[in-house]
Amino acid sequence: MEELIQKHIEDCIRIKKQIIESSPKVIAQIAEEIIRAYQKGNKVLWFGNGGSAADAQHLSCELLGKFCIRRKVLESLALTTNVSILTAIANDYDFDEIFTRQVEASVKPGDIVIGISTSGNSRNVIRGIEEAKILIEQWRKEYNQVRPHSAKNYRPPAPEAILTMTTT
Repeated sequence: MEELIQKHIEDCIRIKKQIIESSPKVIAQIAEEIIRAYQKGNKVLWFGNGGSAADAQHLSCELLGKFCIRRKVLESLALTTNVSILTAIANDYDFDEIFTRQVEASVKPGDIVIGISTSGNSRNVIRGIEEAKILIEQWRKEYNQVRPHSAKNYRPPAPEAILTMTTT
């Protein structure tokens, strides 16, 4: 048992060292996109399944609450928290649509949409990001905007992890 615990701790240290070596620039770019959105009065929406849903809720909570310092509240929504919405959409449509309907209802131009998937293959997370991209195209046509949106995939060195962000 102690060997297993030690191995897990060593794996965590190894992964964090890899993040230090490979990821600060990408993480900074993501943070800068989020800051720009907040400066314009927009919000961040998060979603994922299982542990990724818990991560989405935790990150949303940190932005709404107090992460490191007392500051003005930052609007942030985890689309994983309303069980009635999740089960109604899964029942009436399909589980793959649980985030698309919420994205369609909640995302406004300039918002940040972040989908988290440990495998990178979660169809409902992929569909939620795709819906955000569809909205971007609709807004571009409607408002004759040429401002590019940004869709970034970040694969941390952790096993089988992916975070996808779309700026609307």
